[in-house]
Parts: sequence; C-alpha cells; structure tokens
Amino acid sequence: MGHYVFKLPDVGEGTAEAELVAWHIKPGDLVEEDQPVVDVMTDKATVEIPAPATGKVVSVKGTPGEMLAVGSAILVLEVDGPGNAGTEDVELSATPPPAIPEQKVTNAAPAAPAVINDVSLSAAGGNYVFKLPDVGEGTAEAELVAWHIKPGDGISTVALSVITSQMC
Repeated sequence: MGHYVFKLPDVGEGTAEAELVAWHIKPGDLVEEDQPVVDVMTDKATVEIPAPATGKVVSVKGTPGEMLAVGSAILVLEVDGPGNAGTEDVELSATPPPAIPEQKVTNAAPAAPAVINDVSLSAAGGNYVFKLPDVGEGTAEAELVAWHIKPGDGISTVALSVITSQMC
C-alpha cells in the first residue's frame, strides 16, 4: 500500500488559487478514480474535481470557504501500489479539516413578493430567481440556446444551455 497526494490542479487559465466550495468525501471513505470528490470555485467558474485514483481517503485539507493555492496538497489517498508520495509528504498533509460549526438560520421579516414576467415569487420559499452566471472571462452576455425545463416542472437544479462568442 502506498499514498497518493493529490494537489489542487490549475482549473483555469493561469489561476493561482480557488475557493473550496464543498467536499463530497470524508476521511475513511473509499473512492473510485474519476468519482467527484471536491468542488472549487475560481473567479471564472465552479468546477467539480474528480478523484485522481482509486483508494481510501486518509485526509482532506481545507474547509468550505477557504482559499487554496493551486499546487497545494488537498487530498491524501491510500492506494494499492507505491503511490506518489514519500512519508514526509503524507505527514505534512494528513491533518483533518477543523469541524464546521453548525449555523442556525433565522427567518427575517417577510418582504413583499417579487414579480418576474407576471409571476409572483413568494418570499416564504419554493421559488428561486436564477441569474445567469459569468460563463467566461469578460463575457457581458450570452445567447440562450435551449431550455431543458418548462414552467410548472419540478426541478432540483437549473437546466439550460448557453453559448457565448468565446465558445464558438
């Protein structure tokens, strides 16, 4: 058995750091190669990063909201075979992340419902106004290519396709 130390890759053109958004794994979990393990966000996009190898999670580095440098060790796996790390590398990066304190959300005073395209959006929940994210460096607008939903559909994620002049 060996250890595989996974370093945060450059997920954009010349990106120096990324914000850790969410871990999909924890120490002790068994992961398969290409299984999504962590989401990171740069100033250009949120990226889901897959596991580089199959193995058991020894440790993860970072908590949601933390900025991580590209090239820094973020995950240690115990793998079959020799791995890619010496003992010193594993010991340096094998500290578990601190516990995240539980936060309670309190309801604010009710506001008047918003109206978009003659549809009243309740402040009590159930409605979400989706804003098109920045889909490329310096992109001011995008062409809506296709909707994959219709009014009244129940959805868990927004599904649409866009194209920009940088994607052509």
